[in-house]
Amino acid sequence: MEKKVLFSINTIFHLMIVKLFIKNNDLSDVLLIVHSRNANLLNIVKSDSDFESKLILDYSNVKNQLINMIENKRKIEKVKKFLSTKEVNKVFVFKDNDLINQTIIQQSFKAKIKISLIEEGLALYNISNSKQIMRNQNLIKRVLFHYPKYLMKYQGLHPNVDEIIANFPSLIPTEKIKNKKIIKMEYTNISKRQILDLYNYFNIDKTEYDHRKNDGKIKIMYIGQPLSELNVITKDIENEKLDLIFKHFIKNDKRLTVIIKPHPSEFISKYDSYLKAKNIELVKDTHIPAELIPINFNINFVITAYSSSSFYISKWFDIKSWSVFDLFFDNDNKINGNFLRRIFKEVYNIERLKSVDELSTLLENGKL
Repeated sequence: MEKKVLFSINTIFHLMIVKLFIKNNDLSDVLLIVHSRNANLLNIVKSDSDFESKLILDYSNVKNQLINMIENKRKIEKVKKFLSTKEVNKVFVFKDNDLINQTIIQQSFKAKIKISLIEEGLALYNISNSKQIMRNQNLIKRVLFHYPKYLMKYQGLHPNVDEIIANFPSLIPTEKIKNKKIIKMEYTNISKRQILDLYNYFNIDKTEYDHRKNDGKIKIMYIGQPLSELNVITKDIENEKLDLIFKHFIKNDKRLTVIIKPHPSEFISKYDSYLKAKNIELVKDTHIPAELIPINFNINFVITAYSSSSFYISKWFDIKSWSVFDLFFDNDNKINGNFLRRIFKEVYNIERLKSVDELSTLLENGKL
């Protein structure tokens, strides 16, 4: 029996990169494991004939810890059964620090299958100064609920991963490259044909969003982040900062159109009050990668706190991005701010806006 390649994905971005990987490497009969809360992603995958076999895991959001562990055990057993019935040559994951992907890694390692970790964003380049960056999982969870061995907060540390595929290998912390092969990522310079194929694959023409509208204004894409949703900052602080930023967007309504592209994990209701302004629009469709929006819309530049989409938008469309990170974070207590500020330019090709005055100047003049 011919051995196959298996991918594990959690997001629309992961699926987009997998489609490029399949095309560039002329792969067939690919296996796929999906664990995501994005229903649109699950529907796209179900109808995709590129994948010979798929395991689709629902994303439970149970607050009761015992019920959650029982549900996790059920999913872990499904993953193990799926892997045991397939002849797999190589496994690709985008995360190595969550429950399902660690289960895939652990089972693949036992079966002597090569495991690759593909970069999904800044998390690969970040690490804490704390000594407790990785430890063994709780013994009760391991024995009774079959949880994988390790518990880790940061990506890129799993000792059973054989290689890391990254855009900037030299920026990966030394703790993460130990005993691993490092490969340069190949998707920064893709053809217009490849971008169009992705555009058609994700059915962007069939969305509610009128992406072709041309009103002669400067077009800004605002890419959101789930800051309060992930408890990086409080909801009150996030709303206060968003109000500050969008006040300047709305003030320039005769010159600017702002397209909000929320992160899939955001509650889009946080933007409701801004949609009353005539120059603010929202992309509601969660299956659209932010990286593909510029293909049929003349985006002048991107504004975001931080987003890996900025890197690909810069490479694929030569569109500049500006970060309002400093407007959101007056202190760095809950986020490694010094690391992010240092690496924005190197990794994401993002310029920082250090004050509201700089944001105002950018919006009024189209440049700093």
